[in-house]
Amino acid sequence: MTLIASRHPGHPAHLKPQQLPPRQIATGAAALSTGKVVITFSTPVIVRALPAAVTVQGVAPTAYTFDTATQMTLTYAAPVVTGNSINWPANVPEVRTRDGGYVAAFTHTF
Repeated sequence: MTLIASRHPGHPAHLKPQQLPPRQIATGAAALSTGKVVITFSTPVIVRALPAAVTVQGVAPTAYTFDTATQMTLTYAAPVVTGNSINWPANVPEVRTRDGGYVAAFTHTF
């Protein structure tokens, strides 16, 4: 006898989106450190790749380091200085919470 889990009415494939548990949304705070942007998150996140949609003055980052589970550093082609602003758009796919949620959109001027 072969069991097919997807035929069970309680299987996640049969649940409507409103029946799924809510995903955690992280918030981010930006700081300036020696020409780089340090982002601190409210909850642990997973970084899969360079978040190219996160811009400073409209310019995408060139590199990143994932310092801790709640902090990453972004490097840009030109040093980030006081007066520049960072834009973190909604639903950046490269940075997710551990349960699949996103980081909330934010803008910060240094």
